[in-house]
Amino acid sequence: MLRQFLMSAIAATVISNMTLADTVDLYDEDAVNSILVESDPVISYLVRLRMMKAHLRASLAMLNAGNLEEAREHVAHPRTEIFPDLEPELKKQKVTGFSEKMYAAEQAFQAGELDRATEGVETLMAAIADAETAAASDLDGADKMIDVACMLLRSAVVEYKEAFEYNRLSNLVEYHDGSFFVQEASAILDTVAPEMRQRDQKAWTKIEASLKQLQTAWPTEAPPAKRILQVTKMQALVSIIDLQLGKLVR
Repeated sequence: MLRQFLMSAIAATVISNMTLADTVDLYDEDAVNSILVESDPVISYLVRLRMMKAHLRASLAMLNAGNLEEAREHVAHPRTEIFPDLEPELKKQKVTGFSEKMYAAEQAFQAGELDRATEGVETLMAAIADAETAAASDLDGADKMIDVACMLLRSAVVEYKEAFEYNRLSNLVEYHDGSFFVQEASAILDTVAPEMRQRDQKAWTKIEASLKQLQTAWPTEAPPAKRILQVTKMQALVSIIDLQLGKLVR
């Protein structure tokens, strides 16, 4: 299980007497990609689909906010950052048309045809939802979706880390990517919450508290000029969530 792989990596760090700063290596893009490669193919597939969806939701949000340039960047990221690793599994799942839909949305943005761009993004998101539904049917209940949520939270910390330079916000695209990754993870956890509360209310309460604190890094009113939470604090919160979820998995 992916969550067990993550916790094993953290345990190995502790055993080798590394400092907390050394665990940062578990929170970069290379580490995330390595974990996805080692995980269950269906879980890594679902993680990447959710990442793609988060990028597209960020694109629509920025478009609605009037930030066309950032919206263009978000809509391009699924093709440049995710699709190369996603494509082999799409073929295995017999899902077609993703590439064409991505290019259609991007071309509409480049042409300044914003209504068509919005339609293109929504069409791609619908295709992602269909692909996720088909793949999730192969998973055994809520436990595996927990792994997807954990990976999204870890990835959100990576994006947040890359959004700041010398404690100041320097990359809005990465900042918003992290925000929407957390939203996708939260949506998954909301879905499984009733079942998980029945298993262990105390553990779930700790998960909710840690997630709420993690979400403060992305205030709703406006992006902060300076980092709200230190990366090591965010790592600790995700580790708490991982640990408590481990008590809930059968």
